[in-house]
Amino acid sequence: MRTARVIALICLFIGFNASASFAQPKKVVDKKLWAVGAGLALSTVYDIETTQRASRSCSGGCREANPIARLLITHNRPTAYAIGAALNSVAIYITYWQKKKGHKTWWISPVAVTAAHTALGTANMRFVRQ
Repeated sequence: MRTARVIALICLFIGFNASASFAQPKKVVDKKLWAVGAGLALSTVYDIETTQRASRSCSGGCREANPIARLLITHNRPTAYAIGAALNSVAIYITYWQKKKGHKTWWISPVAVTAAHTALGTANMRFVRQ
């Protein structure tokens, strides 16, 4: 009788594990994640380019207001892109992880950063001479 219980428990254990392995995996990397990542990347490029152009063409008292970004502006454009790409990579990885874990609000943080980059890039255009 004891052997039958052990065999039954082993069969149940195997059955539960097999059913989980045959289930369709949830697709994490989909069009929504790609759209959020692309928006973040494009808005970062827009912000970097308008900041670089504004810092070159501004006459007089223009300077970067963000002390962290000021460190990037004093260096060259490739440095700004490298640091921006590294920060975006971390942000997208965190977004991927949140979406994989099933968080419903996985998209809020990268969309907020995208909106901030877009707003700051647009604000930079005031100082760019055509």
